[in-house]
Amino acid sequence: MLIGSSLAQIPIKEVFLEKRLYPYTFIKQIIIPIIFFLILKHFVTNELILGIIIIVSAMPVATITIMFCNEYEGNINLASKTIFITTLCSVVTIPVLVYILLI
Repeated sequence: MLIGSSLAQIPIKEVFLEKRLYPYTFIKQIIIPIIFFLILKHFVTNELILGIIIIVSAMPVATITIMFCNEYEGNINLASKTIFITTLCSVVTIPVLVYILLI
């Protein structure tokens, strides 16, 4: 509810104009899973476990971020924007990563 209420106050165009979210999203959802794959493929022999690790590392930002921002007086609007953008991007990035790295 906290995410929805904070996103309701932000114009949708403003969410996409937040330029500092894009490098973070790229690193979080593409670079980190690729690095995990390149490192862990030498140690994890079970392909299912490796696939689970890659998929979990490519997941969007956790919603608990909003709770922490609320508790410690952080930037709730920025956290909401980040959750929204990473969730939206994960619809594309997770299947692409699975296809490229695991199939």
